[in-house]
Amino acid sequence: MNKLIGLVIIVFAAVILINMFAFIVDQTQYALVLRFGEFERSIMEPGLYFRIPGIHTVKIFDNRVLDYDSPPTEVVTADKKTVVIDNFAKWRITEPLQFYKSVNNELNMTARLDEIVYGKLREEIGKKDFSDFIKERDVIMEEVLQLCKVWSKGEMNKGKIDPDNENSDGFGVEILDVRIKRLDLAKENESSVFQRMKTERERMAKEYRAQGEKEAKTIRSEADKEVKIKLSEAKMESEKIIGEAERKAIKIYADAYERGKDFFLLLKKLDLLDKTFNKGTKVIMSTKSEAFDILDSYDN
Repeated sequence: MNKLIGLVIIVFAAVILINMFAFIVDQTQYALVLRFGEFERSIMEPGLYFRIPGIHTVKIFDNRVLDYDSPPTEVVTADKKTVVIDNFAKWRITEPLQFYKSVNNELNMTARLDEIVYGKLREEIGKKDFSDFIKERDVIMEEVLQLCKVWSKGEMNKGKIDPDNENSDGFGVEILDVRIKRLDLAKENESSVFQRMKTERERMAKEYRAQGEKEAKTIRSEADKEVKIKLSEAKMESEKIIGEAERKAIKIYADAYERGKDFFLLLKKLDLLDKTFNKGTKVIMSTKSEAFDILDSYDN
């Protein structure tokens, strides 16, 4: 029994000693080891590590993507419209030592994010009219994201953006995304903005209709012109064909006439008689007329 109690005491003491002298960093964490409050080493890989109690202090930081969710805030656009924006950002710690030196912990970093993200949103939205902001929302948010990335790297006070920023080496974080979840008009602006948007849409619709009518008129005019050209070309072609046919007919008549003048004259006279006299028609003619000669020769 005493041996069992002794074993339990030894195991318990070993666990306490291990907890005092060892610590675990898992795959979702970074760690800083401080020696009497001064930086000694960074731990970026998971595993079991050792420390000396009373000499070493271990600071653990989350290396996953973290969310920053801002409370709804008001921003004034260039055309003096007050809008309420509800935005969020995604970020992660990339350099634990710089993060610890600049803001110490996630709570302080959230406060800084709230300050810079809101500041850059207010700055960029304040340059645009409300209608332009609605149309260019994605572009504006990309600009805000780039500004926040520059800020997080400490480049704002290097003669680039904000020379008054006290952070010269960045915050040891990376801003991954900045987005607006919800955008509302302040109550006092809703009716005037909606009326303006309605008027603008009506104006655009009127312009589109006028442009459509103009294009339709142009298309009809071009179609009429094309039809006239086609008809003219068809008429010219038909006249050309008729002329060619008449020319060939005249040539055929001429050739036939040259080959048998007497026979040709006889046919013409018979054709004339056929068109002149109907069946049962009585005609009195001179025996000296050409028609009588033809009939007389035909009768003989």
